[in-house]
Amino acid sequence: MDDAKDPTPMAVTPEERRARESLARLIDDYDKLTGDQRADMTEASVVRQFIDRLMGDALGWPIKDPQRYKYELHTGAGCPDITLIPEAGGRIYVETKRFGMIKRLERIAAGTADRLSDTVKPAQLALPGMAVDRTPEEQQAINYAFGNDATWAILTNFEVLRLFNARRDWLVLSFETPFAYRHDFDLLWQLAYSNLIKGSLDALSNQRRTEEVDRDYLGFINDWRERLARDLLSRLGQNRWLARDDGATDLTALRAVVQRTLDRLVVARFAEDHLVVPPGTLRTFYEVRKSNPYSHSMQQFLDNFFRRFDEQHNSALFAPGLADQASFSDEALLPLIDKLYEARFRAMPADILGNTYEQYLGKTLAFDSSGSIVSRDNLETRKKQGSYYTPQVIVRYIVDNSLGRWLYGTRDGKPDGEPVEGELRRISADLADLRVLDSACGSGSFLIYAYEVLARFYESEIARLEAIIIAGTEALSQQNPEAPGYVETRIALVQAQTELARIRDHYPRLILESHLYGVDLDPQAAEIAVVNLMMRAMERRGREKRPPLILNQNVKVGNALVGMRPDDPRLAQHADALRQIADLRARLVRTPHGAEHDRILSDLDAASAALRAALDEPFKAHFSDLERVRPFHWAAEFPEVFTDFTTPSPPDPLSHAVRERGDAASAPFPLTTGELARTPTQAGRGERGVRSSGFTIIVGNPPWEIVKPDLREFYAQFDPKIESHYTRAQAEARIAELQAEDPARLALYTAGVKVIEETAAYVRRTDDYTRQGRGDTATHKLFLERTYRLLRGGGRIGYLVPSGIYTDLGTKDLREMLLDEGSIESLIGITNGVSGGAAYFAEIHRSFKIALLIARHGASSDSFPAMFKIDPRDAPHPDNFLTAVNELSNWIVMRRETIERFSPESLSLMEFKSRRDYEIAEKIYDRHPLLGEGRGAEGNGSALPWTVSLTREFDMTNDRDLFNQRSEGLPLYEGKMIHQFDAFYKPPQYWISEDKQNRDAAPTAAPVLRHARLVFRDIARSTDERTLIAAVIPPNTFVGNTAIVDNGTSGKDMLFVLSCLNSYCVDHLIRYKIAAHVNMFYFYQLPLPRLTVGHPTFDALALLAARLTCTRVEYADLWREVMGSAWTESSGATDPAERQRLRDEIDARVARLYGLARDEFDHILGTFPLVFPENDAGRARRAALLAAYDGLG
Repeated sequence: MDDAKDPTPMAVTPEERRARESLARLIDDYDKLTGDQRADMTEASVVRQFIDRLMGDALGWPIKDPQRYKYELHTGAGCPDITLIPEAGGRIYVETKRFGMIKRLERIAAGTADRLSDTVKPAQLALPGMAVDRTPEEQQAINYAFGNDATWAILTNFEVLRLFNARRDWLVLSFETPFAYRHDFDLLWQLAYSNLIKGSLDALSNQRRTEEVDRDYLGFINDWRERLARDLLSRLGQNRWLARDDGATDLTALRAVVQRTLDRLVVARFAEDHLVVPPGTLRTFYEVRKSNPYSHSMQQFLDNFFRRFDEQHNSALFAPGLADQASFSDEALLPLIDKLYEARFRAMPADILGNTYEQYLGKTLAFDSSGSIVSRDNLETRKKQGSYYTPQVIVRYIVDNSLGRWLYGTRDGKPDGEPVEGELRRISADLADLRVLDSACGSGSFLIYAYEVLARFYESEIARLEAIIIAGTEALSQQNPEAPGYVETRIALVQAQTELARIRDHYPRLILESHLYGVDLDPQAAEIAVVNLMMRAMERRGREKRPPLILNQNVKVGNALVGMRPDDPRLAQHADALRQIADLRARLVRTPHGAEHDRILSDLDAASAALRAALDEPFKAHFSDLERVRPFHWAAEFPEVFTDFTTPSPPDPLSHAVRERGDAASAPFPLTTGELARTPTQAGRGERGVRSSGFTIIVGNPPWEIVKPDLREFYAQFDPKIESHYTRAQAEARIAELQAEDPARLALYTAGVKVIEETAAYVRRTDDYTRQGRGDTATHKLFLERTYRLLRGGGRIGYLVPSGIYTDLGTKDLREMLLDEGSIESLIGITNGVSGGAAYFAEIHRSFKIALLIARHGASSDSFPAMFKIDPRDAPHPDNFLTAVNELSNWIVMRRETIERFSPESLSLMEFKSRRDYEIAEKIYDRHPLLGEGRGAEGNGSALPWTVSLTREFDMTNDRDLFNQRSEGLPLYEGKMIHQFDAFYKPPQYWISEDKQNRDAAPTAAPVLRHARLVFRDIARSTDERTLIAAVIPPNTFVGNTAIVDNGTSGKDMLFVLSCLNSYCVDHLIRYKIAAHVNMFYFYQLPLPRLTVGHPTFDALALLAARLTCTRVEYADLWREVMGSAWTESSGATDPAERQRLRDEIDARVARLYGLARDEFDHILGTFPLVFPENDAGRARRAALLAAYDGLG
């Protein structure tokens, strides 16, 4: 035994000092034992002589109190050796062993055992989705605790002590030798009785490292998807269902059967870990088959088990289907079952499991050119097409601020949050018609968390109702039955008891059968969403062990963007069918498994198929392959959401009282007759008078795809380098090779193109979409319009979408919809990449910006809160996202009238960093017209002294055949060739022959190319050193589309505009508008004073710009026009110091022109951190500008 000194800290409490002394004596006694003495000691002796002393003398457990410290307490899940029952509640189960009977903890890595240190600390442990170090003794201790609804289990023989979180099935802390108690006494002290009653064990457990995705589990399910598929293909004689009529292998059926088999086995193991079915059920089949070759095959065992599971638990996942025709070999199933027991399903939190499955859906089974089965990118679920997992912090924010806010009426959607004026806390009876949808649900991340939110709400309602019953019973016991109010109190008490009975043991089923809905185009995604939700129900099943029947009922496969709207008048022809389906759906969830249930299910399937076929008919004119498009008819699939055919649940007369009186637990009795007459609908749903049918809440992260063919993306599934690594020519050559290698690829691509083109044409022609605006059709735009129409009055939508939703001209109509037909409740714009290398989405470019939108259908509002963190230097790390959200100073109240003033043509939002930025912008915009005003206008427009007129000339891609690199013709200007006041920043790379230009190109440049023109860079980011970069290019030049040309101004007007554009004041404004391009419509939204010759500021700025621009002979004509004198080499300023002085004066004059105070100008300078870094040079540079400002005073 190591007798190193105990590292006692300098200052300890008397209680700790006594504990350390007791521990030292205990360890000395252990050291004195010989090996034989230890081997001969019984378990009872170990408990009495060592474990009791450790727990009692050292840790202060009340071992002498038989009500708190019990030996061999018999429970429903076994007989643990010791049970601690703290007065604070809960139980800690202790499983004891003899000396030498607990193996040292080992870590299996690369096939070798790596012994850990003497203490295994929480921070060293990642969440063990797949574990290989669980012994039977450990699992026994864990199961004792979990089976008795407890959290904590301890396995110890004094030599070793391990603390487990039984609910999560993970190791929290392990002391591997008695010496470790002394060496890490601070950790041991967290197990002291005085600490554990304060929650110290929770704090320890929460220190475990977490990852967004469980890579080991992901590798497991990816590997076995392929292995099961290969096994089926090797047994085609036993799996004739795999052959299509044309003799080819049915890949769709293969995918479905493999997925269903994996899902069934995962659910079964999850059910074992949560004691829904006996632990080790599948292991028993495995061991019988391994030990007895005359037993049933593993397939036969599983077939029988799946039937029994279906009968016992009434889950459509196990209902007979195509998967039951599959024949797998023992060589595949036996190792799979064995591997499944390495998975710790209680150890994988719902969010991590959901994220892992999102990654899993990014791949799918496919055949390679040799006919072998492989995993490839799943183009139907990629995030260009929709499937990068959403970070849990974003999921939680969106669900809390939509569903949570609806439930609790608080600003952050938490039960203890700040109440929102005009909103009320719901009660369980108000949830009768609550419907929550994710219209592109993937593996169900948003629905999983929505389930958690609803489960916590119902649990709080159970506690509330129990408190009401206690208070009501006490009130009745003290009242005379003849006294006024006695009858009302009695009725209210019965109502509370009835409601409690309705929800207490059944709320998991209520949530999944009545509240949560999902749709996804990918059948595998929809099935996995169901699996995830079923597992959540098992976690919180109460006394109800029957998982809800929701597969193909509330989570469905279909195209959420194509199909009949629920308000389509053609549905009136099918009213009877809709009524029948609604009735069958309602009866199905109420009917236990049996012949009647099977009959209802059969009738429902037949009625749904018939109605679906009828509703599909009009879409045959738009699509050639409806089976691939999968139209989704909302009212037919979810009739209870959109029709009045179902009977509403009876109201709870008690519900309103909680609203009126606050805390239900202390609500006085009796209730008044007037209160009893008021129903939940009146109390909590009055705001929904605009539209009573539809979804209450819609959440999600819809696909962000542009609806047009993408050749490179398609072929990237065969060679990932095609999408972004190869040049255009290399990609084209590689695609040609891949097509020659397997001609079927081209046919598959062509079929996909046809669907995309048909979808785009349908969207353009249909009346279903009227808010799509200009530009490319994009799926996230379509989803927002479609799902907003699915909301009931007062309903909320919470979406994660690209930031273009609040900036782009093409989304203006959607912004008008959100502002005119309801209100935006909050908006967050954030850059994907943050400082330190972290990103919200690792697969997406770091500069990409995303938006978190919470909006409400119904009454409009004239303002809303927004937060923009689009600079990676300022954007919060994902771990700190909620902290940033909760910081009030980060939020800006955006008023509609200022939005219209800042961007009248587009209603684009400017991404202000702070309220101060917003206030300064208001000041600037308040005084001056926008650059876009007066373009091509008559009347009022002609009153403006000058206007800009922007154009693009040559396209760098489409017009590349016109270019040469032989210096023949006129130079072609690109954006990278200019900088502020400098048209010769970089030399040209291309030239264009004038006659070739005149013959082949649009003559946009010809009339004006003989004059000097103002241009600015198109490609620029708001986070660059400078964003708006403009210069005057010399005559006889062409311009590529990476620069934009102004053909509207000339001479002094042009130089005045140039001065303003290159100023910090104007650059500051446009940085809040753009992402990566200074588009024309952003430019036109800039406010510029329409000064003219004779105005002192105009004349001064034109002169300054002339000196900065006319530094070469090419500008001689411009100099003469502006200055009225001949140009000489000394006319322009070329000395760097002189040029900087002139530019400082320009910035100072523009700041005063806009009416900015000194501190406002200084604030603007501070928003350019790359120009003015926090060092001596940066501060000196900033001081020089402020001195120039002061010099004009």
